[in-house]
Amino acid sequence: MSAAAAARCLAPPRVLAHRVSRHAAAAASSSSSSSSSSRERRERFDGVLAEPRDGTLLMFSYGANLAASTLRARGVSPSASAIARAPRHALVFRHRGGYASLDEVGVDEEEEDEDTMSSSSSSSTGRVPRAFGVVHRISRSELALVRKWEIGYEMKSIDVLVRAPPPPRSDDAEEEEEASSWTWVEARATAFLTKRSARLRAPVPPFNEYGAKIVNGAVQVGLPDEYVEWLRGETAGGVPYNKRGDEYFDLERGGLFAGLNLYPNN
Repeated sequence: MSAAAAARCLAPPRVLAHRVSRHAAAAASSSSSSSSSSRERRERFDGVLAEPRDGTLLMFSYGANLAASTLRARGVSPSASAIARAPRHALVFRHRGGYASLDEVGVDEEEEDEDTMSSSSSSSTGRVPRAFGVVHRISRSELALVRKWEIGYEMKSIDVLVRAPPPPRSDDAEEEEEASSWTWVEARATAFLTKRSARLRAPVPPFNEYGAKIVNGAVQVGLPDEYVEWLRGETAGGVPYNKRGDEYFDLERGGLFAGLNLYPNN
């Protein structure tokens, strides 16, 4: 890790404010209709950004493991989870077999200041939106278990922005307006990125079963409506798992995984 990256890890979290689309605001307003749900969100957020004295860490999930329930079904039980985004990474389906990964992209000052919650602009400009996902606080032994599933991926520490819940209110007045402004807190998280040896020559639509799992997870955890719609578009045109063509295995570098079916159960 570079000195600059180490400094970011040690620095206290910095809060950033960004606007959200009215669709995401409406969803957030609906989800915050009760004080108990607000308290639960605050507790989850506090748990995500708590000092890792128990040896836990943050993992950024952006594909099939968005929902904590999915992880629990596989033996990993996050102690806390929260919506997050990776401002310097975009979601791509360029992993061998038609799986997701993150590509590093630049972030300029203009992009930082614009409405980054909305990916609708990507359809008109051709830009791929920055990746949204969920950060899960898990133990190191649980991370080792996840690593066993993620064939062809390597672990990287990346910058993420964690969504903070709105401050508590004594009444429900202006609830929708309150929810229309999300704040984000900087953090570092471990993400699984495709190794060179498993990177496809060109992106492909994810196969149907995998694409549906990602979209369903995005809806379940409450990612922005525009991002979910973008995901629907990216996952359209896929094929069944057992009907994948050569393009799903055409590796950029002719890696060691060429011609091997390493994902029989995903």
